[in-house]
Amino acid sequence: MRRGKLEKIPYVLVVGDDDVASGTVGVNTRQSERPERGVKVSDLVERLRSEVSALLADEEPSDHGRS
Repeated sequence: MRRGKLEKIPYVLVVGDDDVASGTVGVNTRQSERPERGVKVSDLVERLRSEVSALLADEEPSDHGRS
């Protein structure tokens, strides 16, 4: 965990036996002090898709000045 934060990895996932059985993960983000526990994998995937889409939208070149 510490290494992940030092290397600025945005997410570190922790998966235990209970998580495997229930389809969840523990999510540790670089910004938070406390991990989220019991996050459904499908919810995490959707969250990541939304974040990536937002980042890509911010990087798209604008059409200003083009005809």
